[in-house]
Amino acid sequence: MASRRRLSLLLRRRRGHLSTCNPPRSHLSTNAGRGPAEPADPARAASILAEKDWFRRLNSEFAAALPRLGPRFVVRVLHAAVPLEPLLCVRLYVWAARFGTHFARDASVRRALEDALWRRGPVVLSAVLVAEVRGCGCEVSVELLCTLIASWGRLGLAQYAHEVFVQMPRLGLRPSTAVYNALIAASVRAGAVDAAYLRFQQMPADGCQPDCFTYNTLVHGVCRRGIIDEALRLVRQMEGAGIRPNVFTYTMLVDGFCNAGRAEDAVQLFSMMNEKGVSPNEASYRALVHGVFRCLGRYKAYQMLSKWLGREPPPHPSAWHTMLYCLSKNEMAEEVVEVVKKMNTRGISSTM
Repeated sequence: MASRRRLSLLLRRRRGHLSTCNPPRSHLSTNAGRGPAEPADPARAASILAEKDWFRRLNSEFAAALPRLGPRFVVRVLHAAVPLEPLLCVRLYVWAARFGTHFARDASVRRALEDALWRRGPVVLSAVLVAEVRGCGCEVSVELLCTLIASWGRLGLAQYAHEVFVQMPRLGLRPSTAVYNALIAASVRAGAVDAAYLRFQQMPADGCQPDCFTYNTLVHGVCRRGIIDEALRLVRQMEGAGIRPNVFTYTMLVDGFCNAGRAEDAVQLFSMMNEKGVSPNEASYRALVHGVFRCLGRYKAYQMLSKWLGREPPPHPSAWHTMLYCLSKNEMAEEVVEVVKKMNTRGISSTM
């Protein structure tokens, strides 16, 4: 039995040696004596992450090809590693980040890592993990810390995120707007709006200036609670700091007005957006229609929105489609027919 295991191990090593040192010849290759590069296997890379010498093995098998494979390959390996253990995803990110900021800061890579840590986490930023990262000649980066904080927020561990934030000097990191934004967003996501405000007020003392993301996150937090007056105060403060509210700011205000029971103000906000030169997007229209139905009830909502949809110029087709959805959901068949007729008159397809 032992000899069979040794033979199997030798065969695996032999196959790995052949695949890296002597690729198969191809008659279609334009380079004599050289075959086409074999496609890298994400599952293979994910399995290496579980080995003791994972860092050396990844370098041996994938370092040369990674610049060619790009961030998309890292995302595929992260997806393959999710069923195994979340720590493996952190290992992969640490390794890939060594090849440039376009890996460390790539939005798709960080989103895939955050999703993996949320689904299979949490991963605790322990002394053992920090030692392992440093043992590879790397450091815990701001990008990795922000992604970890985001995953903790989704898991309801905002308090732990704040504890790690206080320990940043031990990691050789200084507070930055990016870290503050991650911490504030994690707090809002976990429902700890008061903690988010505490960090927001602390930012200037650390030499960090709030940006549009900072304000939008806080606006979102108070709008979810229906505290619309505070949201409007934040927007005024935002404008006073020279930061222009964007479509996301106004979309959250629409939702906040509806949560506060002020549906008419939510409708009027679209006129304000027009005056400010901000174009509503599909999310803005959906937020208004759903919010008005939630705020007023189906019949009053239908009456108000019917007048609004009849204005000139007509709203985006997504507003009409959302209206049809809400009417159908509330079993208002006659009203659905009326809205479809109006859409046909205006040349708007009723097919969603």
